[in-house]
Amino acid sequence: MGEIILPWPPGCLRPNNRSHWAIKMKAKKKHRADCFWSAKAAGMPELPPEGNIPLKVIFHPPLNRAWDLDNLVATMKAGFDGLADAWGVNDSRFRFSSLTIGEKIKPGSVKITVDIPVEKFQSQ
Repeated sequence: MGEIILPWPPGCLRPNNRSHWAIKMKAKKKHRADCFWSAKAAGMPELPPEGNIPLKVIFHPPLNRAWDLDNLVATMKAGFDGLADAWGVNDSRFRFSSLTIGEKIKPGSVKITVDIPVEKFQSQ
């Protein structure tokens, strides 16, 4: 239905990173804002006023290495919060219908596809 490209999260937001809390906090705030503005610039798809929001997520890492999918989701927490802010919804409505690791793209990105069936809009 709609596609949004979000920036790759900074390394200090990875769950296993041991950076100082102040550095992490600053990075979280910046990444959340960057994702908010990326989503706004992409043009937001219309969402139903309630119910789940199914998202297909493709992580395009900046490096060829082994990536742990559940850690990537945790690393994107601030980014998903920024996306929710842009839509004006609670991120608890997000349901990941697909999580995959795509091909390497410099400097890395996270592709979000909103996968809401047309029937959701016709029933309202």
